[in-house]
Amino acid sequence: MKKRISLTRRESSAGNNPREDSYEEVDINLIEMLRAVLRRKRLFFITVVSVMVITAGVMLVVPNTYRSTASILPTGNSDKMAELKRIAGLGSLVSNDENASTLYPVILKSRMIMDAVLNKKYTFSHGDDRLTLTLPDYFDSQNPDNLYSGLTGITSFGINKKTGVIELVVETRYPAFSQALLSAYLAELENFNIHKRRSRAKDNVKYLSRQLEEKEAELDEARNKLAEFQLQNQNWAGSTNPEIIKVLSRLQMDIEVKSQSYVYITQEYEMARREVQNDIPIVRILDTPSLPTKKAGPRRMFTVLLMGILAFSVTLFFVLVSELLRIRSQEPGGEIYRELRDDVIRAVPVVNRLLERRKNKSEAEKTSETFYV
Repeated sequence: MKKRISLTRRESSAGNNPREDSYEEVDINLIEMLRAVLRRKRLFFITVVSVMVITAGVMLVVPNTYRSTASILPTGNSDKMAELKRIAGLGSLVSNDENASTLYPVILKSRMIMDAVLNKKYTFSHGDDRLTLTLPDYFDSQNPDNLYSGLTGITSFGINKKTGVIELVVETRYPAFSQALLSAYLAELENFNIHKRRSRAKDNVKYLSRQLEEKEAELDEARNKLAEFQLQNQNWAGSTNPEIIKVLSRLQMDIEVKSQSYVYITQEYEMARREVQNDIPIVRILDTPSLPTKKAGPRRMFTVLLMGILAFSVTLFFVLVSELLRIRSQEPGGEIYRELRDDVIRAVPVVNRLLERRKNKSEAEKTSETFYV
């Protein structure tokens, strides 16, 4: 019993009446297709093996890489509405807490941190040797753009959406170098938090400091006015002049108001200074940078198998298309299919030679059998 797939192709006639369209039925014999594949098993074998051997040779040249990992605990005020915001599509908005650790990946990827990491020298042990290496030497480039791109390619910083833990990964050709590089990132992050990161409390201290200076100047001015008035009216203490009593009362009230304002700003300033001490974001490291002992890549066996499967798939596609064109070229009016088949074969010279060799071998076997009979 022959298994066939019927494909119907609709061809429009030259006329304008759509009812006069003609139909052509194309039958694809699955058994014939399978036999065509089996006849070319040598082609499949040579192609797949060749691709896998070449891939294996390339992968042997590619050096091993080692991955160092670290993690940081989340800091800052937790947002209880974070899940609802994520569902509503607002999860990508920046947190209101400037000290939240959600900004750590952004800070680590900044040019400021990357420049600091790129300008360092790293000394580490590799086997029995003690190596000193810089990232420009590692990437064999002095071009800033190439260095930024290379450093971005070997690093990865992300946040676990469920726990909020920041995960850091660095992957290089040397285990200890990966660890040293990741430690440098954490050190630069801590340095940024302590010395360069501005927080709301720091801004508040600066603002209150300016306000305190202004209130102190206003209070001194009010006291100077009262002293000047008292100097001009030396009998002010026992005076019954309504005008003197009125001005004296106004000046004293002004001093009292400015004194209360000065005391209030002083208290707020002291509280803000204490808050600054607790407002410095601390990098709470959960896992310190690890020293990898097993390679992280390349995945040689997986890559070789994947390329073998890909080579088999491409060859199968080519064989099926070639067989389909051959069948159609043998039908009446199949000149266009013969031309297309010849074009496809010429486009891939290697496959063309293999097909010709297979054809000549089959003809030689038939001739030998006929002579024997």
